[in-house]
Amino acid sequence: MKINLLSDLCGYQQASLPAKIVTIMTRILFLLVVTLTQVTADGYSQKISFHANNLPVENVLKTIEKQSGYLFLYDKLDLPETQKVSVRVKNVNIDQALTTLFQDLPLTYKIFNQNIVVKKVVKTGPKENVQPLKIPGIRQDINLNFKSIEPTPQPIDRRIKGKVTDENGNAFPGVSVLVKNSQMGTTSDGNGEYQLIIPDGVTQAGELTLIVSFVGYKSQEINAGSRTEINFGMSVDTKSLNDVVVVGYGTQNKSSITGSVASVPMKSIANQPLTSLDQAMAGQIAGVSVSQSKGAPGGGVSVRVRGTGSIGAGNEPLYVIDGFPVSGDFNSSFNPLSTINPNDIESIEILKDASSAAIYGSRGSNGVVLVTTKHGKMGKSTIQLDTYFGVQQVANKIDMLNAREYAEFNTEARNNAWVDRGGKASDPNDLRPATLQIPEMFMNPELLGKGTDWQDEIFRTAPIQNHQLSVSAGSEKTQLFLSGAYFKQDGVVMNTGFDRYSARINLDHSVSKAIKVGVNLAPSFSSNRLLPVEDQVFTSGILASALSMPPTVPVYNPDGSFTTLLGTSPYNLGIIDNPVAIASKIKDKKTVFRTLGNIYAEINILESLKFRTSFGIDYSDARQNAFYPSDLGSNGVPAPVQARATASNGREINWLNENVLSYKKTFNGKHELDVLAGFTSQKAKYESTSLAATNFPTDLVPTLNAGQVTSGGTGISEWSLLSYLGRVNYTFASKYLLSATVRRDGSSRFGAKNKWGTFPSASVGWYLSEEPFLKTQHLVTDLKLRASYGLAGNNTIGNYSQIGLLSNRRYSFGAGTGNVVYGLYPSSITNEQLGWEVMHQMDIGLDFGILKNRIMFTVDYYTKNTTDLLLNVPVPASTGYETALQNIGKLNNKGWEFSVSTKNFVKAFKWSTNFNISFNRNKVVALGPEGNPIISKSPSFSPNTHITKIGEPIGSYWGYETIGIYQSQEEVDNTPSVKGSSRPGDLKYKDVDGDGTITPNDVTIIGNNHPDFFYGITNNFSLGRFNLSILADGVQGLELLNGSRRNLGLVNGSYSRRDVLGRWQSAEKPGDGRTPRANTVATGGNVSYVSSLLVEDASFFRIRNINLRYALPEKIGKVAYVRAASINLSVQNAFTFTKYLGYNPEQSLNGSSSLTPGVDFNGYPLARTFTLGLNLTF
Repeated sequence: MKINLLSDLCGYQQASLPAKIVTIMTRILFLLVVTLTQVTADGYSQKISFHANNLPVENVLKTIEKQSGYLFLYDKLDLPETQKVSVRVKNVNIDQALTTLFQDLPLTYKIFNQNIVVKKVVKTGPKENVQPLKIPGIRQDINLNFKSIEPTPQPIDRRIKGKVTDENGNAFPGVSVLVKNSQMGTTSDGNGEYQLIIPDGVTQAGELTLIVSFVGYKSQEINAGSRTEINFGMSVDTKSLNDVVVVGYGTQNKSSITGSVASVPMKSIANQPLTSLDQAMAGQIAGVSVSQSKGAPGGGVSVRVRGTGSIGAGNEPLYVIDGFPVSGDFNSSFNPLSTINPNDIESIEILKDASSAAIYGSRGSNGVVLVTTKHGKMGKSTIQLDTYFGVQQVANKIDMLNAREYAEFNTEARNNAWVDRGGKASDPNDLRPATLQIPEMFMNPELLGKGTDWQDEIFRTAPIQNHQLSVSAGSEKTQLFLSGAYFKQDGVVMNTGFDRYSARINLDHSVSKAIKVGVNLAPSFSSNRLLPVEDQVFTSGILASALSMPPTVPVYNPDGSFTTLLGTSPYNLGIIDNPVAIASKIKDKKTVFRTLGNIYAEINILESLKFRTSFGIDYSDARQNAFYPSDLGSNGVPAPVQARATASNGREINWLNENVLSYKKTFNGKHELDVLAGFTSQKAKYESTSLAATNFPTDLVPTLNAGQVTSGGTGISEWSLLSYLGRVNYTFASKYLLSATVRRDGSSRFGAKNKWGTFPSASVGWYLSEEPFLKTQHLVTDLKLRASYGLAGNNTIGNYSQIGLLSNRRYSFGAGTGNVVYGLYPSSITNEQLGWEVMHQMDIGLDFGILKNRIMFTVDYYTKNTTDLLLNVPVPASTGYETALQNIGKLNNKGWEFSVSTKNFVKAFKWSTNFNISFNRNKVVALGPEGNPIISKSPSFSPNTHITKIGEPIGSYWGYETIGIYQSQEEVDNTPSVKGSSRPGDLKYKDVDGDGTITPNDVTIIGNNHPDFFYGITNNFSLGRFNLSILADGVQGLELLNGSRRNLGLVNGSYSRRDVLGRWQSAEKPGDGRTPRANTVATGGNVSYVSSLLVEDASFFRIRNINLRYALPEKIGKVAYVRAASINLSVQNAFTFTKYLGYNPEQSLNGSSSLTPGVDFNGYPLARTFTLGLNLTF
């Protein structure tokens, strides 16, 4: 009913999906224009005009506030109490208005962003000349000849003067200079100069200490000693300016945070061509591993916070967008986060430890990513236009043999296979079987040339573009941010691409001093053109086919039709469809309409007590239609086949209600208390429908109703979560910090006896730099010690894993074939005890800055134990089931994180650096009641590929260890080998069990997908109007199982990767010592075994982004009413340095299942992107 009502209100029940979107957008745009007009009318103008006639200064300042959007900060005692002013100004800027106002007043000011600090100028100087006392009637020139008396020594005043400068060495007016423990003081004048006259009594009383202070800057206490001139250099107080960090259900000053919370530097990712917001974290944060394992437009990005923490549940962090937790398969071919415009994001914070993430309870064990979008600001309206165009190219191709080299290799493979049968390499074809005959075209390979480069045939130079228009406006009561954007990315694989239309409105309005309301609304529509790029079946997978097709085969037959290999002579390779034909003929499109919205109300009950309630909804409607024509092969059957089509749609409604009461107060200037309590409820429902059809009479009508529907189904799935939460933050004297959090969650996903879980945490902090023993030194600017411990949960499992489910099955009744009927049977066992995976995490951290925070360090050590792992374990046969999902198992992650930021040069030429490096060790501690290892098989592999074993990292590679190449038959005979199979030139395996024969008992751990460490570094350079930013990251000790090398192995001599040039050919030509001989059959387990030959070093260093920005001179913009303009040139994925032989060393770095990670089957390759952009501000 709710959805029908929403449809009625929007008026799109009968319209097509694009028409619906246009209707909705038109109506939203109309409302926004009306709202924007009102906000602009109420907003502050660029110029200031007022007429003050005998008014108090404070009244005039309030008038300026309303017109300018600036907020004045001052002490009322500094304003003249009785003096009134009469001033008239018209169409002047803020500086001219204040200069006119203060010209006859003892006041000065300094502007900080949207704040203006007003200070009193205390004029001090030499004492006025004292005129001799004139006594009426007495001549002043008469010597009365009084008795000479020794004059009493008069006190001599002391004068101290100097100059105050800001962090850039410029004169700093309005700075307070006080004498400690007295009422004497002054402020610096317009030139930053000050002068104090200290009475002699004060100087004799003891040590003289001066206190220098200004809002937003660090206060200083200096012993004057005997000096008469003292200069001061002020430095920004990083604990009070620009340090507000978003945390769960609120914000905190960075100086008050006791957990491990990191912020993504948004400036460093500006102007990058990002498809989704999760890409923005790559290389930026210590402890956060981001891998773009899929380069498809709109494709997934995998994120791990402090390692892999689960076996049977999810490992992705929780994403919270403007307070709304969103869900989805972020590493799939379609990433739900790609529907959100990255340019709308104001800040990204990552909660890494349990202390900060426990506020999200059962969903915080993998870390939490908090995303805050942009909001309107008070002041004059701003219109921002951001646009860029660019091109993309495949960042890396796999080196393949050309036609000549392929013919030579294939000929050698056939000869070796014939020799293994007892023949001779010189034997003619009439003595050989058909599969080992040398094709006539291979007999003169030098005539073949380069042949067909199949990668060039499917890859293309693809365009990319993005255009966004945003408006920010605000008055004292209402603030508005509005944006609309269009993003289009064509894929580097032909006929793939991604389009996104998005809009956003964030509106905040103060109804009164006590009530504030707001709405956030972000509709989007995306369209994804899909193809089976990564499918490993040669009759449908584009990359598999392209890498399998011999370079001696052309793309087209002489009649213009596409070529196809049918598995016959001369190649004998099996059926391989033409990859260009696959990409050209398959039509597969997925569209998603999504709206993420939230409304809220804040009520200030008391000065320190606030209540906030909100209701949000995440609505998505996804539709996918695909058609496979009859002239393409299917499942190993060559064309022509029956055409087939599929259609599916899914709709999800996810709603959230949150109610939070917060109390914040400072007592006696030293005790700061921040208390929060609340409850939330969330529920999601997903409905889906799917259909499949075949037997189409023609390919010209690809809709399902033209064929015969062969299958269909519907699905409904729901989950709900009810939570109670609380947090207390306490600070004493700005240096002793304490935080405690608790959340209690009840989830529908767990058993009846274990639905509720409680997740507490506590943390402490000590600001050592505020202690007296560190106040007197000048090296260490900031120093804070942190420690935390807490629990968080993981509930990312199936919605009905705790329930005994029913499945359908066909039954046959009666004799013979009987009557086939459909029935239901219990397919899984009920587990009322099924509960949460619980993460216990301890963190110790140190934050410190030196040299006025020009160098800042953060160090963290953590240990994270995940208990009650969800595993399928064997159960007694008497239950009727083989396995059941239970909470059994334990996993440990521990490691170090280091971050450093430096300001290397701060003058006209500026250079800053951010560097981070992370070390994590993963280990399985317990598995099931017997502790038996879990052996798993990756898709597209026939043998097992992974093992999860106690004492080892999760999902280690499982196979044979190669120890070289057999060089002679004597070595084969005297070394453990595959009996009756191995020959010189075949792989030599390690006899692990020592029985003298290579058997399955020799399979062992041959590597893992967990790197030794990963790191990121960003350098920013600026000089004049130029700014250059370079972001790089890397991984060391990473290993990938290159499944492509096995699937496209040496069988039938089809292996056409260029690394076979290092193969063994003879004892005189042993090759590289790793690559076996050419052959058409898998002798010696060369191909059939999973071995360490396939485990490759995938360590890499990647220059992820280079961005050059030039800010145009202001005079150019004035012609077109442009306030600021800049041009950007950017290169994404510029260079990658690696030994890995695949497309992308990040492939499946964090993808796949936790049990089978790190397998590369030629995922969609990354693109190198060049863009040219323009940013205009009106």
